Amino acid sequence: MNVGLLCEYVVGRAVLISMLNAEQTIAFYNLKNKTIAFIGDSLGRQQFQSLMCMATGGKDSPEVQNVGWKYGLVKPIGAPRPDGWAYRFPSTNTTILYYWSASLSDLVPMNNTDDPPRLTAMHLDRPPAFMRTYLHRFDVLVLNTGHHWHRYKIEGNHWVMHFTLT
Repeated sequence: MNVGLLCEYVVGRAVLISMLNAEQTIAFYNLKNKTIAFIGDSLGRQQFQSLMCMATGGKDSPEVQNVGWKYGLVKPIGAPRPDGWAYRFPSTNTTILYYWSASLSDLVPMNNTDDPPRLTAMHLDRPPAFMRTYLHRFDVLVLNTGHHWHRYKIEGNHWVMHFTLT
């Protein structure tokens, strides 16, 4: 991860790198032995990036370990990027991760005759598979979703809302 480029973006937005060095140690100590997960859309990604910037002081940190594989966050063949990232700070045993989920719902291709199938069931009563699988490993969970819920996104993604009545 190129933290320098990541933090240059953050500096202009919300975080002043010059303030981080003193606060970094104090704030990060409270995250010792914790896993912090951001799950959501681009807002969650930006929150993840800001925390990574604060945790590294805006510098590349060779001791930071990419542990995305422990959470299934690997780049699929042909994909431009993985579904998220996970990094561990060995000195504090802290893991910070991000997982992309625009809807925070379980999305399952529907049985339809289109090839490839176009319609996707958006199960409002079920969290994404990633969250069901790894929730027990998170100490802090930050969820967000927003602009993906307007009509044009739902129609454009071919999502059909589903829920189970009990």
